[in-house]
Amino acid sequence: MTDEIKMKFIINYKDTLEQEIISMKNKLIQYNIEFEKVQKFILENCQHEWIDDHIDQMDGYKQAIPIRYCDKCLLTATDS
Repeated sequence: MTDEIKMKFIINYKDTLEQEIISMKNKLIQYNIEFEKVQKFILENCQHEWIDDHIDQMDGYKQAIPIRYCDKCLLTATDS
């Protein structure tokens, strides 16, 4: 394979990758839009069953941090 053929191959590969990246970015935007819609629907329609719990703080596990979350949809009270 000559250097010119190799270069054409690499350029074509770069173009293909660029198109794939653009496509994936567009898909990611659409997925995020759908995710936000689903999350909002769950927030508004779940019959929340709130659980009060504690999680250990990572720094030495000396302090437990209180949390509140829904046992059904796992929404945290700060999300609502």
